[in-house]
Amino acid sequence: MKVKCTANTGFVLPKELLNEESGYDKNTTFQITIGKEYVVYAITHIKKNAWFLICDDSSFGNYGGIYPNYLPAIFFQITDPQLSKFWIVTFASDNYNENENVISIAFPELLEDEYFLGNLWEEAEKEKEIFLKYKNSMDNEFLK
Repeated sequence: MKVKCTANTGFVLPKELLNEESGYDKNTTFQITIGKEYVVYAITHIKKNAWFLICDDSSFGNYGGIYPNYLPAIFFQITDPQLSKFWIVTFASDNYNENENVISIAFPELLEDEYFLGNLWEEAEKEKEIFLKYKNSMDNEFLK
């Protein structure tokens, strides 16, 4: 799946995402470039909002760190709706709110290990290797 950035500031966010818990306000600027296309590595739907996991413009650290981020889908227009052949789907209760359900679509390791993304951000070798394998495969799927 590929998306094109159409906005990158808090001005377009729904009011439920503009609060202290999220850390976002109308002046928040996100590290994505309007008009640029991004490959989506996962999708989740939490608290009435869809989120895309992308490698934004700051995703690769100076020391080889990899920091894909979930960003609100409202910032993007889908340009290639094809789903990755590497994705699976889960549907479960929200860990933070039992009255909410979360649907997620991603590669298996991300959905099966609740610490995967945090470990990736902490530069754990296993998670880096797994993510880079999927990233490369999905980039090849969608950046033809």
